[in-house]
Amino acid sequence: DIVVDLTVEGFLHSKELNAIQSEGTRLLVVCNEHPEVLERCEPKAEDWSRVRTGIKMLYKAKTMHVTSAAGTDLTVDVTDAPCGGTAGFSTYDSGVSHWPGGLCLCFPGENTVNGKIVMNRGDLNLTFKEYLREPITLTVQNDFIVDISGDNLDTELFRSYLEAWDDPS
Repeated sequence: DIVVDLTVEGFLHSKELNAIQSEGTRLLVVCNEHPEVLERCEPKAEDWSRVRTGIKMLYKAKTMHVTSAAGTDLTVDVTDAPCGGTAGFSTYDSGVSHWPGGLCLCFPGENTVNGKIVMNRGDLNLTFKEYLREPITLTVQNDFIVDISGDNLDTELFRSYLEAWDDPS
């Protein structure tokens, strides 16, 4: 009835997902978080109504504009983007959920993400499981990070990590 995924990278984007779901099996992805976080963020039935409302809002939206006091100013065209979400549990066949949950998401089309992202001092870099000591500024053009700026160790570590993937820019 259910597969509980405790792997670091997860089955969500794996070739095995179709096989898991083919008979209606649900997938619960338990994210790589400290047990205290999982306990604090236990899914609750009432979370589903908020997630459902968020998904409906995303379907109606044309643009997502993200700003922050640190300087982030990012625009995403979400017109006709596939949308979904999870409250941290699933009650339907072949459903996928994440714990901790409470997330609404969309998959924008190509060349729709542009602007600047500022990861500020004290923000959590989930890739490294560390809080930033100094800011990192990312410039995004048509879905790609085209510039990583900041004169500090955090910027150098982030830059070298992304460069290791040899993605196009």
